[in-house]
Amino acid sequence: MSVINVVSRPLWEVFYGNPKKVTTVGRLLENPFKPTDVKYQEILANINKAKHDHDEHYLRCSFCNSPLYGRRNTGEKDSKEQFTYAFCHNKHAKDSNIEKISSCPFYTGAGNELYKSYCSDKENEWRTNSKYDVISELERSKSVLSQSIINSHFIFSNDDEVNTRRKPDIYFEDQQANKWAVEFYRSWITTYVAYSREAFFRKQGINLLWLFPVDNGINSAAVEDYIMFGSNNSYLAIKKQHRAANNVFYFGEKQLTATNKNGELTVLAKYPVINKLSDNEFDVEFLSKEVSISEMSLSPNERLPFAVDTKPNLMNYRNDVAYHLVRLRKAYRYCKAHLNYTDIPSSILTALKAVRDNLVNFEFQNNHTQNNHTQNRVNTLSLRLQSYCSRAGKNASYSRSKAAANLVTARDLRRNLTVVPLRKFKQVDFDNLKRLGNCIPNLKITSQFISMGEFYTELNTGIEGLNQLKQQRVMTSHALLTLRKLERRVGCFEYLPQEHISKTNELRSDLDFALVSSRTSAIVAHLNQKIDKAITRSFRHYLTTDIRKVRSLLQSFSSRIKPLSCMSKDDIEQMNQGEITQALTLLRSLDPELDRAKGRLSDVRYTAEKRTVEWLQKSLNKAKNHHADITTKLVAKENRLFQEKLWHEERLKRINTQKEEFLTSLKRLHELYLVLKNLELSPGNVMQRFDLALLHNEEAIIISRKINEYLDSSDFSIDSDVSYLNYTDKNSCKQLVDEYWSIFGVFKSDADLKLASEFDALTDKLELLNAAIRKREKNVTDLHAIQLERESLLSYVKHYGFQALDERLKRSRWHSLCKQEESLLSPSWSQKENVRGKNGDKNANREQRDHNASVLTQIRHQERDIRRYCSVYVTNKGVKLNLNGTYGQLKRNINILNEEHLSNSTKLILESKLSAISELYASTINDQ
Repeated sequence: MSVINVVSRPLWEVFYGNPKKVTTVGRLLENPFKPTDVKYQEILANINKAKHDHDEHYLRCSFCNSPLYGRRNTGEKDSKEQFTYAFCHNKHAKDSNIEKISSCPFYTGAGNELYKSYCSDKENEWRTNSKYDVISELERSKSVLSQSIINSHFIFSNDDEVNTRRKPDIYFEDQQANKWAVEFYRSWITTYVAYSREAFFRKQGINLLWLFPVDNGINSAAVEDYIMFGSNNSYLAIKKQHRAANNVFYFGEKQLTATNKNGELTVLAKYPVINKLSDNEFDVEFLSKEVSISEMSLSPNERLPFAVDTKPNLMNYRNDVAYHLVRLRKAYRYCKAHLNYTDIPSSILTALKAVRDNLVNFEFQNNHTQNNHTQNRVNTLSLRLQSYCSRAGKNASYSRSKAAANLVTARDLRRNLTVVPLRKFKQVDFDNLKRLGNCIPNLKITSQFISMGEFYTELNTGIEGLNQLKQQRVMTSHALLTLRKLERRVGCFEYLPQEHISKTNELRSDLDFALVSSRTSAIVAHLNQKIDKAITRSFRHYLTTDIRKVRSLLQSFSSRIKPLSCMSKDDIEQMNQGEITQALTLLRSLDPELDRAKGRLSDVRYTAEKRTVEWLQKSLNKAKNHHADITTKLVAKENRLFQEKLWHEERLKRINTQKEEFLTSLKRLHELYLVLKNLELSPGNVMQRFDLALLHNEEAIIISRKINEYLDSSDFSIDSDVSYLNYTDKNSCKQLVDEYWSIFGVFKSDADLKLASEFDALTDKLELLNAAIRKREKNVTDLHAIQLERESLLSYVKHYGFQALDERLKRSRWHSLCKQEESLLSPSWSQKENVRGKNGDKNANREQRDHNASVLTQIRHQERDIRRYCSVYVTNKGVKLNLNGTYGQLKRNINILNEEHLSNSTKLILESKLSAISELYASTINDQ
C-alpha cells in the first residue's frame, strides 16, 4: 500500500531553534532531500534534546509564543495509507498561558473558529510564500545588509513615553542606510489601521512599502485605492518638496524573477495618468512599471516612497479646471453688471451660452481630491447664468410671434411631406424642416410643436431605415456578383487546385446573404451547389491520388527490401563487413520513403473511408516492423564483426608484446648465462661465487618464467631476427634455460657442501665446549656465542633456500648436545649467566638487534613484491613462480627473527601483516 504524507496548516509561522528563527510548518517539514517522516522525527529529537539538556522549548508559536509538540495521525484515503503531521499547543507546559493559547488563531482546541476569521487560506498562502521568497532573495542581494533582515519581529517606538509597537512582515536596511518595512496584504483592512501604521513608521524614519498581489480583483481593491489617492494626497501638512505621488505597488511571480535577476527587491508600480481628449473631456488611464527600491524617491519622515512622479500630470489637469472657473466668474460678473434684460447683443448672449455649456459638460476626473466645494460653486454659477440668458434678449411677445410664424411654415411643410413616398423624399425639404424646428424656441406654446417634433422624429427614423435598406441592397449585389465570379472561376478548372479550395471556402464564408428575397436565395443556392460539386470532384481526385501515392511508396519499399527479407539467419551470419554496410545503407535510404508514406497517410486519415485508412495503416506498420527487424539483425551482426575485429587486433597486439618481451628476456638470459659461465671459470671462494651468482637470481627467475610461458603458449614463434643468438627453435630456447639453472645448481650445491662443513665444525666445537663445561672451564656465555654463530648460518640457509641442508640440520646432534650442556650448568649459576648474557653482554644484544633490523627490511620488500604480484596475477600468469618463491622467503625470514629482542608492538604489527599477506596470497591462488 502506498503512503500519502499530509502536513496540517503548512502556512503556520513558528519559532524554532536557539537563537529563535521564524519559518512555516510546511517549510520546516518539507525538504526535497529528505522524506517528511525523517524531518518530523528530527524535529521531535530536537524538542526532546532542548527540554532534557537545557529545560527549554525548541518550537514555539509565533502568534502566542506558546510551546508546541508534534503529533502524527494515521488514516486511509483512496485505498492509500495517509499520515497527517501536525503541531499543537502544549497547554501543560510550565510557561504556557491558557488565555493566550485560547485566543491564538492557530489553536487546535475544540470550538476554536479564530483561524477562519483571521484570514483566508488564499490570503495566508500568498502572503507567507511571497514573504519567504523575498527574504531568500534579500539574503542573496549585495545591496542589502544581510544581518539587518528581520522576519516578523516587533519594532518598538523611539518615544519612551508612548508604548507602541508594530510587527511588519519584513524589516531590512540597504547599503545606503535606508530602513525599510514591507507589509504584504491581500485582504481588506480599515483605513484607520493603514493610517496608524503609516504614522508609526514615519515617526521612526522607516520607509513603509505596501505590497499587494498582482492578480487580486476585489479583496484589497479598497485598500489599494486608499494607498494611491488617500495616503499620497490627504496629508496637507506635507511640505511642497516632499509631496507624495499617486503610486501603489504590487508583487507577483514576474517581480520575484526580476528580483532574482536584478539582485535587489523589484516591484510593479501602478500610477494614474489623466489624458485630455478635448477642451471639456478628460480620461484617466492606469499604467504600470517594474521598478527596484533603489529607483524610488524616499522621504521616510514625511511620506510613503514612490517610483513615478504624477504631480506634473495632476497640475496640468488642475490648470484646465482653473481656466474654466475663471471664465465662469468673468461671465457671472458681466451678468451682474447688465441686469436689464433688453437690448443685449446676440453675440454676447451666444458667448455666455458657450461658457455655460463648457462648464456644464466639463468632466471632473479626480474624484478623490477635495473639489466638492468647486463643483457646488460651478453648479450655482451655471444656474444663475442660465436664468440670465433665458430672460435676456428681445421681449417675449416678439419671440412668441416669431415662433408662431415658424410653426405655420413647418406645418405646411409637414403637410406636403406626408403625401410624398419616402423613397421620393427630397433631402432639401427634410433639412428645411429641421432648421425650422431648431428656430422654434423652447416655450410652452401648444401641442402643435410637440406633434411637429414627433413627426420629425418619425420621418428621421424612416429615412435612416431607407438608407440602411439601400446599403444592404448594395452589399447584397456586391456579394452576389462576387459569388458569380467565383463560380465562373471554379468552372474553368477540371480539378480545382488544393490551395484554391480553402481560399474559395474562405471567400464564400465572408459573403452575407441574410436579408435577401426568395429569388435571390434560390440563385445563391444554385451557385453554391455548382461550387460544392466542383470542390467535391476535386477533393475526391486528390484523395484518390494520395491513396495511390501511399500504395506506390509501400510497393516500392517492398520491392527494394525484398532481397533482404528473403535472407535467413544463416545467410546473415555468412555476410561480411562490406555486405553488411551495403545492406544498412539500403535500409537507411528507405527511411525517407516510409516517412513520406506516413505523411501522405496523415493527410487522408480524416477524409478517406475508415476501412481504407485502416488497411493502409496496417500495411505501413507491417513495413515499419519488417524494416526495424531486418535493421536490428544487421546492426547486431555488424556489432559482432566489429567486436571480433577488435578482439583480433587486441590479440595481435598482445602477441607482439609477448614476443617483444620474450626476445628481450631471451637476450637478457643469454647475457646472464655468459656471466655465470665466466664466474664458473674464475677463481675464488665458494661462498663468494655463490653470492655473485645470487645477484641476478630473482631477475633470472622472472625471465625464465616469461620464456617458458611464451614457449608453452600457442602463439609461439621465432623470426630470423634473433638468429645471431643461435636460438631459432623452442628446444634451443629451453636448453638455454636449463643450462643456466644447471650452472646455478652447481654453484648452489657447492655452497651447500660448504655450509654443511661449517655446521659440522660448529657441532664439533659444541662437543669441545661440552667437555669444557664439565671441567667448569666454560660457562653459558660461551654457549650463547656458539648458538648465535649457528643461528646466523641458519638464517643464511633459510633465506637462500637450502631446504635439503635445513632438513639435515634438524636431524643433527646439535640439539641433544645443547640440552646436555644446559643440564650440566647449575640453575643458580645458569640464571646469573642468562642475566649477564641478556643485560651485560651489550655486544651480543646489539648483534641480535642488527640481525632483526636486516630481516625486517627484507620482510618489507617481500611484502611489497607479494602485493604487486597479486595485483597482476590475472593479467600476467607468469608471476606465479615469483609469487610462490617470494611468499616462501617471507615465511623463512619470519622464522629466523629473534623474538627475544623484538618489542610487543613489533610483534603485533608482524602478526597483522603476516595474516593480511596470507589471506591475500590464499585468495589470489584460490580465485585463479
